[in-house]
Amino acid sequence: MNEFQAQLDRAYPASTDLAIVQAVSDGVALADASMATSKLLSGLFGLDLRGHIRRAGIQTSIHEACKSGRLPFASSLERMPTGGWHWIELVSGSVIAHVHRTDGETLFPVDTPTRQNERYSNQGDLFSPVHTGEDIAYRCAWLMFGLRETGQLNHLCWGMPAAERDVWLARTNILRRAADSSELLAPRTPAPKLMLRFRDAIEAAVSAVSDGRAA
Repeated sequence: MNEFQAQLDRAYPASTDLAIVQAVSDGVALADASMATSKLLSGLFGLDLRGHIRRAGIQTSIHEACKSGRLPFASSLERMPTGGWHWIELVSGSVIAHVHRTDGETLFPVDTPTRQNERYSNQGDLFSPVHTGEDIAYRCAWLMFGLRETGQLNHLCWGMPAAERDVWLARTNILRRAADSSELLAPRTPAPKLMLRFRDAIEAAVSAVSDGRAA
């Protein structure tokens, strides 16, 4: 096992697989339920944004799981460097992960300047710090998901991309690693307070973007 794979597996171990699968499934259910109960999002406009809203639901659900202790990661919701949307930062050990959608389990997300900046930290020097002023050398990882039209998971993987090429330094198929578990994971009905809070936040963000204001 190479050092990158060992670092990724230490940060996001097999013991967290079921909880991360549950959180992602719950996040899709949260997004879909919120769209179904929103006048703004239940029509064609919401359908156009469904991918973005589902990703936001997944991030919100993972964040809630971290806050409750069901996932042992340090989690924060931060505004993305560009655009009006937000993303989640999952810090574990010496790795920081963000959530991205991909078209396949081995494929890379669409390249953007933000993702180029993310992966720059994965240089060959394992002790090259990402966050200046900190003692820990943080690596970049991605939690990559893909969904069927029904909202069921198609794939869910951890990956550590090379700094400048579409090559995986390390990659873990979460669904395959968790396949031996006998536990059944079905999306849970979103808590009413969480769904209301999430729906209001999405509606406010969509309205702000439509009006040309920052979210």
